[in-house]
Amino acid sequence: MNVAGCHKRQANGYVIIKPTMNHVEIEAKEIRPNVLIFTQSGWIDFYECYKDFVCKKCGSFDWFLATQNGLHAPPTLPARIPDIVTTNDNRAWIVSYRFKKTVEEYSKKLARFIPIPNQKDHYVFLPNDLIFPPKKVRITPEAEYKNEFNLDKLFNGEPHRADKLPCKACGHYSNLCFRRSLFYVPDDVVLCGIVIDTKSMSIAASEELAKHLSEAKLSGLLIKKKSFSRVPNETLIQRKSHS
Repeated sequence: MNVAGCHKRQANGYVIIKPTMNHVEIEAKEIRPNVLIFTQSGWIDFYECYKDFVCKKCGSFDWFLATQNGLHAPPTLPARIPDIVTTNDNRAWIVSYRFKKTVEEYSKKLARFIPIPNQKDHYVFLPNDLIFPPKKVRITPEAEYKNEFNLDKLFNGEPHRADKLPCKACGHYSNLCFRRSLFYVPDDVVLCGIVIDTKSMSIAASEELAKHLSEAKLSGLLIKKKSFSRVPNETLIQRKSHS
C-alpha cells in the first residue's frame, strides 16, 4: 500500500493509516438540454471548427483538447443559468463570473476559465490538475455488470473498467465505467478533474475548498461528501498539470 502523504498514529496496538486531506466531489445539480458549446444540437452535430477533434474511426470527441485550444463558435445558452451547469453536448462545465471569482479568491492556480464567444459573464471551467484513466484498463463485458450486484467486488479494487478495447486510432475508451468508491484522490490535490472518458469528468476538491465554495452560496452547486475512497491505494492513473 502506498502511504505517501499520510500519517500514522498508534491505537490499541494497531497502526492506523489516515489520509492527511479528505476530498469531496463537486457537481452541477443539473445538465441543461438547452446549453450547448460544441454542437448545434445534441451530441453529434459539431460545429465545423471542432470537427478536427472528432475521431474519424470511433466518433469520440476530445473536448478537453478542443477546450484548451480555445472556443470559437458562439454557444447556445439561455438568458439565465445557474452559477454552475453542465452542457448537454459533451458535459463541459459552464460557470459564472461569480464562481470564477470565488475559486480565485481561494487560489488563482487551481483552474483555467476559458472565455466563451459572445459571453462576458460565463466561462468553461477546467481544473489545471487533470487525472486520466490508466492507458490499460481491465476489460469486463457489459453482461457481467448486469448480473453482479456488488460492483466493488467485480472491480476487484480497481476503479476503472471498460466493456471493450480502446479505439486503435485515438486510444480512447468509448464507454468507461468508473467506481468513485474505489478511487483514492491523491493526497496533495486541492482541485482536480477526474476524466472518466471522452464524455464526462468528475471534479474532486479538498474539504476546505468545498467549504469555501459552499459559503459563497453558488447556485447549481452540489457537494457530495462520501463519493471517493478514504483508503490510500496504488491506483494507476495518468496525471497532467496545465498550470
